[in-house]
Amino acid sequence: QTRLLLIVAFLVSAIAAINFINFTTALAPMRIKSINTQKVLGCSTGILRAGLIFEAVGLSLIAYLVALVIVHVLSLTSYADLISADMALAATLPLAAYVAAGALLAGLIAGLYPAWYITSFPPALVLKGSFGLSPKGKRLRTVLISIQFIVSIVLIISLLFVKIQTRYMQTTPLGFDKDNIAITEISPDIYRNHREALTDRLESFPGITHVSYANKKLCNSDDYGVQGIMDQGINIHFGIMAVSHNFLTTMSIPIIDGRNFTDVDARKQDAATLICNQKMVLGNPQLIPGKRLADGFVADIVGTSADMHFTSLRKPVDPFALMLVSTKSSQVLNFCYVKIKAGTDLKAAVGHINQSIHAIDPAYPVNVEFFDNVLNALYQGEIKLNRQITLFSLLAILISMIGVFGLVIFDTQYRRKEIGIRKVFGATVGEILTMFNRTYLYIVAVCFVIAVPVAWYEIKLWLQNFAYQTPIRIWVFAVALLAVLAVTILTVTLQSYRAATENPANSIKTE
Repeated sequence: QTRLLLIVAFLVSAIAAINFINFTTALAPMRIKSINTQKVLGCSTGILRAGLIFEAVGLSLIAYLVALVIVHVLSLTSYADLISADMALAATLPLAAYVAAGALLAGLIAGLYPAWYITSFPPALVLKGSFGLSPKGKRLRTVLISIQFIVSIVLIISLLFVKIQTRYMQTTPLGFDKDNIAITEISPDIYRNHREALTDRLESFPGITHVSYANKKLCNSDDYGVQGIMDQGINIHFGIMAVSHNFLTTMSIPIIDGRNFTDVDARKQDAATLICNQKMVLGNPQLIPGKRLADGFVADIVGTSADMHFTSLRKPVDPFALMLVSTKSSQVLNFCYVKIKAGTDLKAAVGHINQSIHAIDPAYPVNVEFFDNVLNALYQGEIKLNRQITLFSLLAILISMIGVFGLVIFDTQYRRKEIGIRKVFGATVGEILTMFNRTYLYIVAVCFVIAVPVAWYEIKLWLQNFAYQTPIRIWVFAVALLAVLAVTILTVTLQSYRAATENPANSIKTE
């Protein structure tokens, strides 16, 4: 994700530099007479180019200083949560210095070509004033704006797929009922000495149906502790989670073979009691209900449960077993799982959980959370990435549209006489607007064809981080195309409307 964000940040900076080059070269007809006059008065081409480069570097440094102010303002808002590092300037002076050097380099690179370009025209072309419509000038502007469109389309597609994958992970069935399950951590003292009293207090609330305990929080991590056992000379490794006897009932985890834990199992002391998931049994068919493991780790397997996602969807379902903890055991199950009946007032239920724990230990800090919060914490990286790419995408689209806006301004200025003549010969406002839009629609269409394979490869690469992936949906690419087309048409139409509705006599007279 860090590499992805660095690439995106570089691309956004690149299209900003491209916009600068585009505007500067498009301004060439307006500045070229001044440049030529300085040449005539004896100024060397080298000095002129140095001045133009210095201007570009100065603008870049001003932008850098403005960016520092923006970062400082954002650090005081909720957007600071998107970054885990300290955003204070004093804490990141080396980084600020590197970025300042990058700003200098960007200004230098962005200023080199326009400086050379503007000072390279012969006086005859300057006096004629036709560079704006020359094939070379058009090709350059088209290439530069195309790069901006490609980056914008790739970012929009990436944003949509990050949203879809994050949503997919949060809504995919996990193999247990996560709805209306409240989880709270309890102290070892409460579990050892007051567990039954706490259970009775919690179940006295009409909306609470089951209370169980475990030593871990489901879906809280990508990894759990691994247990290794030997059976018939085979080394078996599996994830393990210690639970109370009614844990499967609380979580609605189905038993597909054998039976569930019982009170009798909970009082047993000579061996542990296990329920294995299907993945564990599939790899080790001998681990059937009724089998006793006695090679170092003594345990009775009483059932096989359906597979469930006890970690995130970044990892595949691994061999996993739930181990019943004896009521006589010293092991602490410090997470309390509370099943709340559908339709119950959740605020009242959470208040009852708080009151029940405080009645036993008033000093213990209670934090009740639901599985939606647990999953949000588990996928916090993807949620942050989603918001970060959203900001980058909006910025890229804004920069691209500023570029389109500028180009339309210059095109309408260069083609004022043409527009006037067309109107004299009967062209309507709609036909003129269509003429301007048609050019940009072709550019967007070509850029889309280039951007699709780039975005496809990037998304396929990113999705490899997840064992369970959303399908690559074609409609996402169509939405990205329509979004860019809509914004482009709106920008071009609004900007060219004034030229299209101007009195043709004015433009022909001024030309």
